[in-house]
Amino acid sequence: MRNKYFTKLAIILSFFLFSSLKPYLPNNRLLKKDNYKILWKYNIDKTMFFPQPAISEEIVFIGNDNGVLNAIDKRRGRVLWSFKIDKPIYKTPVIEENIIYFGGKDGYLYALYSKRGKLKWKFDAEEPISCNPFVINKLVYFNTKHFVYALDQEAGLDMIKSEYLYTGHPNICNNSNALFFNDDMKIHSLSLKDGKKLWQYDLNIFGASKVSVNDEVVTFINGNKIFVLNATDGKLKWKYEFENEESKFSKNVVIKEDKIYCSFANTVYAFSLKNGEPVWDRKIKTDYELSEIAIENNLIYLSDMNNSIYLIEIEKGKKIDEFEFEFKIKSPLLTVNDEIIYFINDENEMCAVKVTE
Repeated sequence: MRNKYFTKLAIILSFFLFSSLKPYLPNNRLLKKDNYKILWKYNIDKTMFFPQPAISEEIVFIGNDNGVLNAIDKRRGRVLWSFKIDKPIYKTPVIEENIIYFGGKDGYLYALYSKRGKLKWKFDAEEPISCNPFVINKLVYFNTKHFVYALDQEAGLDMIKSEYLYTGHPNICNNSNALFFNDDMKIHSLSLKDGKKLWQYDLNIFGASKVSVNDEVVTFINGNKIFVLNATDGKLKWKYEFENEESKFSKNVVIKEDKIYCSFANTVYAFSLKNGEPVWDRKIKTDYELSEIAIENNLIYLSDMNNSIYLIEIEKGKKIDEFEFEFKIKSPLLTVNDEIIYFINDENEMCAVKVTE
C-alpha cells in the first residue's frame, strides 16, 4: 500500500512540477501550430526568381517563368483569369486605375484590364524588360538594358526615351522629382520630365543594390555598408558599416518617417534617417540568413529563407511573434496586405497566410 501511495504522490508532484516549468522550456515560445492560418495555396507553376505579387482590393496578380500572368481571387485563391506571353515574367506588375502593367522577357510592356485580363495595349521595347514598372503623372516608367522609357498611360505611346547602357538588372523607383535605379556599379538619377541624367554615384562593390527613396534621400546597401545620399545631388549624407563582412542576398532598405529599417545577415536594424545613429538592433536566433523586410501597421515582417516567419515591432525592435511551416519559404521578400502574408514556397505555391491570436 505504501509503495502505491508514494507512486501516486510522485505522479501528482511530477505533473505539477512540469506544468509549472512549461512556460520556461526552450520549445515553449510563441512558435505554435495554431497562431497562423493558411487561407489558401495556389500552384503558380515554374518560377526561378520568386517575384512579389501585385495586390488590389480583390485580386492577387503574379507571373511565372512560363510567361503566364495569373489573376487570383484574394479571398478564395481561385484563378479568375490568365494571360499568356511567349517569354518569362520575372518582375512585379503595377496596378493603376484598374489597369495592370507588366513587362516580360519578350520585350513588350503590357497593359491589361485588371478585372477581365483583356489586353488594352502593348509596347514593343525590342529587348527584355526585367524591372518593376511604376506609374506617375499618367506616365508608365520602365527600363531595359539600354533605355529608360515613359509611356502614355492611356495609349502606350512613347513619350520619353533615354539611352543608357546598364549592367545587371536595374531596380527602378521614384520620388516626386526623379527616378532612381542601380546597375552593378552605379546608382543613377534621371529627371522624370525628360529622362536626362541628374547625377550618378559610383559603388565600390560589384553587385546589385536595391534602392529606396523619398523626396529627400536615396538609400541602399552595397557590400557590407548602408548608404544614404541626398536625393537632389547624390552627395553622401552618411554610411554605416555592418559587422558581418557580407550578405548572401541583395537586401532592401525601408524608409518610414524619421527612420530606416533593414536586415543584414541574421540581424534586423533601425537607424536614424537624419544622421545614421543606430536606434536598435534585433538579432534573430537562426542558422539561416534573414530575408528582406516588409512593413505594415508598424510591424516588420521577414523570414529566415527557410521555414520561419518573424514579426517585430518597429518602435523598439521587440520580437512579438514567430511561427514555422512544414515547407520552405522561397520568396526573398514577403508581401503583406491587410495583415495577410503572401509568399512562394518550395513547391512553387503562392501562399496566403493570416496571423491569428
